[in-house]
Amino acid sequence: MCRLRLKARAFSLAAMDCDICCSEVGFCCDCCCILCCKTIDWAYGGYSYIRCEATVNEKHICGHVAHLDCALRSYMAGTVGGSIGLDVEYYCRRCDKKTDLISHVVKLLQTCEALDTRDDIEKILNVGLCILRGSEQMRAKSLLNRIGSILTKVYLRCTRTLIHIEFLFYIVLFLFVSF
Repeated sequence: MCRLRLKARAFSLAAMDCDICCSEVGFCCDCCCILCCKTIDWAYGGYSYIRCEATVNEKHICGHVAHLDCALRSYMAGTVGGSIGLDVEYYCRRCDKKTDLISHVVKLLQTCEALDTRDDIEKILNVGLCILRGSEQMRAKSLLNRIGSILTKVYLRCTRTLIHIEFLFYIVLFLFVSF
């Protein structure tokens, strides 16, 4: 069992065995993107991927992971119209279930709280923007505006201090709890 699979199992129910993609040589549903088959990166708390936590039975979740970039590019994450009809959600290609991404965006902001480098903060906040863009949800619109405001300051090379991120974090918690 790979190191990433052991780490993933420590955080939730075990992933259900998969006889489709997991039968491929070298593919692991806990550490390989279901869309591109490349290994995911656990850096900064794994901000760059989403793990499908959909319950498939009493003891198992789907457990497949996808890079957020891959999911956004293939219209399986964010806000997508048409037959999929996503609004700040991820659509798992394996189990056909949707996962809300608002809590993932909140985790992105919490990750930024601990970072000191402008480039890393900018990269992570841009992922949040892509996830939230086009949503009709009030919480998502509020988060989008706040992230946009912080990114503007980052783009203008304003001094980023922990206070900016902490302020955003408290606003996010307020919005998350009040809706």
